Amino acid sequence: MKTKKILLYVIGSISIFAVACFVIPKITKSVTNKAYKGSVKKKNENEDDDWGPELVKKNEDE
Repeated sequence: MKTKKILLYVIGSISIFAVACFVIPKITKSVTNKAYKGSVKKKNENEDDDWGPELVKKNEDE
């Protein structure tokens, strides 16, 4: 009975660790991406989104 409890504890600990190794990185990646995208939208909220080339006419005198 005691060895069965120890065996279940070890198997449970290993399975929880394995799941955590796969799940936690995915969760942190998605959360940090959402936070980053949210901060970028707030930062550029009032600015123009015109990132095209700026055409500047030269004077013929120069």
